[in-house]
Amino acid sequence: MKLSKIHFFQKHLIGALNNKIVNCTLLCALLIYSGVVFFPGLMFDNSFSYKNVNIYSADSLRDELRLIIDEVDVLLYKSEIYNSEKTQNIYLCNNYLLYSFFAPFSRKAFACYNPLTNNIFVAKYDIKRNESYKNNDKDVYTRSLSEVLAHEITHNAIRSKLGYLRFITLDTWINEGYSEFIAKGSTNNYELIKAVTSQNKTNDKPGEIYIKYYLAVNYLITSKGMNFSEIVSSRRSLNEVLHEIELKLKLNKQY
Repeated sequence: MKLSKIHFFQKHLIGALNNKIVNCTLLCALLIYSGVVFFPGLMFDNSFSYKNVNIYSADSLRDELRLIIDEVDVLLYKSEIYNSEKTQNIYLCNNYLLYSFFAPFSRKAFACYNPLTNNIFVAKYDIKRNESYKNNDKDVYTRSLSEVLAHEITHNAIRSKLGYLRFITLDTWINEGYSEFIAKGSTNNYELIKAVTSQNKTNDKPGEIYIKYYLAVNYLITSKGMNFSEIVSSRRSLNEVLHEIELKLKLNKQY
């Protein structure tokens, strides 16, 4: 009886120790991961600063990157909430595995903005061609790297304008639509607007929902004369805005 009790306690002691080892290992891994996420510069060979941007990359093509940042500046100055004095930290991974490490929930995207750290990570790119790519076989197309950077920096501007809590609860269509509007500029492409905003469409193609976000914000700014703060405070839904666009198109074919 005493021997079985000893075995019983030994078994549970070993189990408890194993659990502690596993927990400690997981905690250490989490701390290491958090440290790298908050200080990702350790993972990049090259870094330099230009204007208000700190760039970390595996490449040393500084002249080409300066030209891209100049293009990004032109796009961003259209935004009334962009602060050119705020420092931007951009990490050019150029590696899908490394990018997925930093952006596990956005691994299929061109890039990702982390509102906790205010860091921007870019998946894969070609600096000389000013192109950006994403690891998504179902949605294969190329964007300009300058547009991608302008989009992500605008997310940072929105976060600075609204604060962290309001940023993460902001309607996705406003957050993504406004960022895309700044990156792409305005449009009056009637056929695109008519095709994408149709309320009868229930099966959006990959990426098409983001075009709807963009067109909704484009309409509110270019046709209604609203600024970012007014769009946020209006508390309108995406469907309401798209429905209004569709009605206008049906009535007089004017956007």
